[in-house]
Amino acid sequence: MGSFWVAIRRYRRELPSKGLSYFVASKGQTVRIHIWNSGNAPIEKEDYLSPVGFTFGHDAHIREAYVESQTPEDLGLNLGDEKGLDSGNLEIPQIYVNPNDKFAFRIVLADTEKLNNPKPYGRIRGTHQLFKETKARRLVGATERPSIQTYLLFVLVVFFAIATLISAVYALSYAQEATQQANERKLAQDMLQREQVQREVLNEELQQEEEEARLREKARLAEDEAMQQTASEP
Repeated sequence: MGSFWVAIRRYRRELPSKGLSYFVASKGQTVRIHIWNSGNAPIEKEDYLSPVGFTFGHDAHIREAYVESQTPEDLGLNLGDEKGLDSGNLEIPQIYVNPNDKFAFRIVLADTEKLNNPKPYGRIRGTHQLFKETKARRLVGATERPSIQTYLLFVLVVFFAIATLISAVYALSYAQEATQQANERKLAQDMLQREQVQREVLNEELQQEEEEARLREKARLAEDEAMQQTASEP
């Protein structure tokens, strides 16, 4: 049954999938959007069916936006004339993106009172949902704290490690006890065998003594009979 599910997961991994994962980190007027190709197939220029990007809302005004990082460095990502910034949209150039290629934008908003929670838009060929948001949301420049899932995963790992260690100790103790019991049983069997051999030797000695006594008695009777015959003769 386990091998069946492994085969299913392997089959799903081998199916070509296209998609972009992202997370948003914000502080005040500054917003960073980190994006990477989380699928197993490249996104080609011919795959784009509509403009792709993020919208901050019609009431938002983007003061500044630029590419903060891109991996590989020759990814060729450039915002150019910052198309759509006045409408509160950050449009991503339609470039070729291999699996695990990643890039990040740094955006500065003009109004700090507006919610800086951008929403993705756009479609590509081969998937019904291009963007997938992750849970790595934190303040820009702040120290990233582990999530509850990370803590739970750590607790589970520690729990299973302790359980494995306890199981190993019990298994070792059981193996030692089983070995000791086997040695004791063997020792008891050896003692029983030695006792049986000793009894057999003793029985043979007793039988030999009885045979010798019988022969002596027979010889004595024969001697007495011979003496009686000699005495009765004239």
